[in-house]
Amino acid sequence: MELAFQFVVWAVFGAIVAVIAQSRGRTPVGWFFIGLAAPCIGLILVIVLPDLKREQAQKERLRRENQRLRERARKDRQVADQRHAATIKRLGAHDAVLGLDTRAAEEAPPQLPSHPPSSDPTDDDAPRIDPESRWHYAATEDSGSEGPISFRALRALWESGDIGPDSLVWSKGMEDWIAIGDDSTLEEELRRG
Repeated sequence: MELAFQFVVWAVFGAIVAVIAQSRGRTPVGWFFIGLAAPCIGLILVIVLPDLKREQAQKERLRRENQRLRERARKDRQVADQRHAATIKRLGAHDAVLGLDTRAAEEAPPQLPSHPPSSDPTDDDAPRIDPESRWHYAATEDSGSEGPISFRALRALWESGDIGPDSLVWSKGMEDWIAIGDDSTLEEELRRG
């Protein structure tokens, strides 16, 4: 009788553990046998272990939220691209009416200094000279700036004597205008011809 009672208690614990396991997204059959073999331990384990249904629901909610955010970011990008295109078109129309090209303003040289730079240049300040690089020049301190021209054209001006060591030059990437004679590398390249 006592054995039958004990078996009923184990079966009840197994059933309780199986029902709790099923409600938490776990396999009820396996948990029934765990509850049958170790009633208290099975009950504690099934309660302590994470709820798989809740975790799955949370993952699904996060997936939907991420999808919604990706869709919103895509739409925001489209709107930004359309606004950018409209702005470029509007600026192009303004440029056409005014006869200007504001896109070229990014590469405009700085204003000519009132006098040539007085600091001694170092080898670190020497520009890397590419034959196709674009240069602006001022033959004298009082003359206006000309350019942009290629380094080859700048060399031709040097060879013809139109510019000399006191002439000021500037190229994209340089901080300010420099006198050709103040940069030994530049002057050497021009003399190399």
